[in-house]
Amino acid sequence: MRSVLIVEDSDSDTRQLFNLLKSSGVEEIEVASGTFSAMEALRKVVEDSAAKPDLLIVDLGLGMDSGYEILRYWRSTPKLATIPVIVWTSVGGKVDEEICKHFRVNSFVNKQAGPLALQRALAPILESHA
Repeated sequence: MRSVLIVEDSDSDTRQLFNLLKSSGVEEIEVASGTFSAMEALRKVVEDSAAKPDLLIVDLGLGMDSGYEILRYWRSTPKLATIPVIVWTSVGGKVDEEICKHFRVNSFVNKQAGPLALQRALAPILESHA
């Protein structure tokens, strides 16, 4: 896997993701710390002024923002909808998980489940892009 766009506002969670992805062989990691910067990064992909990432990892709780806006844009934009998405969040219960299923995200991982759960969600996506 070549590139990942992380949408995360927590520095410690970003570091954890960065280390996990680097150790998994990901070459390029872009971090968007909120909805605005994530939407800008995705718009550049749509406009062909930036390369399409191989994976999006989205937190639903972004301070005053919501990761759902990113999921709506991703799913409704044909050029982006083929990008696999993992929702990695401390927000949410069954309702959030059901909403993410509606969006057809590849995996919904609660941060409290720990890095091993995230590794399990990443494995099939990393293998398919090897």
